[in-house]
Amino acid sequence: MGLFFDESSVEMAVSESASWTLPSFSFVEYQHLVLQSRANVSRVPPGLLSFFLLGVEASEQSLAQGSLAEDRPSQWRAVAHFNDSTWLELNAVANLGFISGAESKVRTAPRSKVIGVYVEGVGSLIVHGWLSTGDRRYWAEFLPWRSSFFRPSFRDAVPVISEPYTRWGM
Repeated sequence: MGLFFDESSVEMAVSESASWTLPSFSFVEYQHLVLQSRANVSRVPPGLLSFFLLGVEASEQSLAQGSLAEDRPSQWRAVAHFNDSTWLELNAVANLGFISGAESKVRTAPRSKVIGVYVEGVGSLIVHGWLSTGDRRYWAEFLPWRSSFFRPSFRDAVPVISEPYTRWGM
């Protein structure tokens, strides 16, 4: 079950895999995924390469701050820095709709927009833009796997199945 409290909330899950749960990896496992992404970055279409390089570099920086001694699983996230011009460039590419070699998805809300691009073997770049008047902020994360953002959601006009509280509230 996914719980959403406002338009800017990150997807949160309370169920097992095959839902919106973020996977957990040890330092070594995450390092392997990032190395694999770096090795496959040539698969990224030319119009998207600069954005994915930002994401892979952010992942490498997060690894530099980690420790090999940390064996505990962690939900790794790498945040890449976007500004107005970077956002506008990605927005222009994403609005084309079809990008050969990549899967893209755009989700809009009254004051925000989320652009997601996935390239197999490299990973997902998910960029949140808060576009309220006078206060534009961007938050981009790179995940070296296919993000749950690409799953069908009620936010994508997937029909909502309403259930009475008595059915699931016990």
